[in-house]
Amino acid sequence: MTFAAVIRITFRRMDRRENLRRRSQARSGLLWPWILVFVAGPLGLLAGWLLRVEPARPELSVRKLDFGTLRAHESEQREVTLRNAGEAELEIASMVLEGDSGGALRLASDSCSGIIVPGGAECRLRVIFDPATDGEYTGSLVPQWASVGRSELPMLSVLLSGRAISSRLALSPATADYGSVTVGQWGPRHAVELSNAGTAPLEVRSVVLRGLASADFVRATDGCAEKRLEPRGQCRVEFDFVPTAEGERTAEVVVESDADHSGATPELFGVGIAPRPGLSISPIVLDFGPVRAGDSARAAGSVRELRLLNDGDAELRLVDVGLTRGDAGFLLDASECARGTLAAGASCRLRISFRPRAEGETTSVVLIEHDAGGGSKRVPLTGIGTRPRLEVSPSPLFLGRVPSGRVGEWHELELRNAGSANLTIHSLKLDGLDRRSFEMAADGCRGIVPPGTSCTAQFRIVPRRAGPQRAEVVVRHDGPGASTTITVNGIGI
Repeated sequence: MTFAAVIRITFRRMDRRENLRRRSQARSGLLWPWILVFVAGPLGLLAGWLLRVEPARPELSVRKLDFGTLRAHESEQREVTLRNAGEAELEIASMVLEGDSGGALRLASDSCSGIIVPGGAECRLRVIFDPATDGEYTGSLVPQWASVGRSELPMLSVLLSGRAISSRLALSPATADYGSVTVGQWGPRHAVELSNAGTAPLEVRSVVLRGLASADFVRATDGCAEKRLEPRGQCRVEFDFVPTAEGERTAEVVVESDADHSGATPELFGVGIAPRPGLSISPIVLDFGPVRAGDSARAAGSVRELRLLNDGDAELRLVDVGLTRGDAGFLLDASECARGTLAAGASCRLRISFRPRAEGETTSVVLIEHDAGGGSKRVPLTGIGTRPRLEVSPSPLFLGRVPSGRVGEWHELELRNAGSANLTIHSLKLDGLDRRSFEMAADGCRGIVPPGTSCTAQFRIVPRRAGPQRAEVVVRHDGPGASTTITVNGIGI
């Protein structure tokens, strides 16, 4: 055993003897006034009352200790004084901190536990509030008295309380995907949302991009820099994607703030692709519908246009433009597109006319060869050739036998359009040597006769002499031949 150990043991034994002496004095201090009563009578009682020792009387400097509101991971200390307001000695076994605060409330220093406090003396403690997470914290600081005189001492405690708050930075979405964008072109715009999911204010200092391709993402709007976000507050920053090279391009959104907790760092992602030409054509089918055979290319409805647009981002070369069938009645005018190239975003027009040579449906295809994706495009052409066709019944028209100088009965001549286009009848006229022997009623056939319909004209004989009479009805129209002649005859008796 070392000399230092022997010294420590000796002092401990001396402390114990001193404590026993003090306890004996405390007990005798309580008894000796009563001994004087029996020995000295009333005068002794009065002297004992005047010379008595007041019992120990503990007092706490505070009964309630509220640390208020702190940020998580901050700490604060408060002092509590325990004073012996009596005359007899006060022996304290320990100071106990009760409650389930998870270590947020604890004793930082304790000069009271295991000591004897003389009358009028005091000891001090320091309580620390050091929360790690949000929440309300409570506890109690309770002195535990020594066994001697415990029943005569009051139960004291200090109610401890405190509240912790923290800011939590949440960011969304986790990934902003810009898709594929041509190098040097502006892609879509995406926003990154910042929100405070905590209980304390949050100061956002700045939002920056990091990564090898951070220059490919351009800040469009910034509603977060130098902004204070209250709990549940939000702000947003928007970024455009302008790739500077081909391939995958990524950058990280880094938020500089005083947040106690921060969510995952969002990633901006896009793919840069090389510039390419493109070709779109409208319309994708040309249907001329019914067109009269033999009409000129300037006839209504017989001319159409195709628009060729370079919807890519590089120059388009038109290798060849033509018709797959040149004898189908379709004519192509490609003079506006003859220069052979279209800049990005530029367009030109092809003019196609339809001149059907005969009745019936006919087709062709405009073939456009180019250097964009696919190599060639085809535009189907359709049209229907139509013609009117005049049929007359009966032919010849016999008007009967009528005495000379008399008037015969009316007979009808039917003019029917047996073709596939409207027939326009311009006029009907009697002609021939005996034309004065025939009469035509008011003309009901002038005008348009649709396909499959007919009109009628009325004729009668008014013979000027006896014998056969003969004339001709000349019908002028827009059908084949431009006119049709029908023989009209009768007999005068």
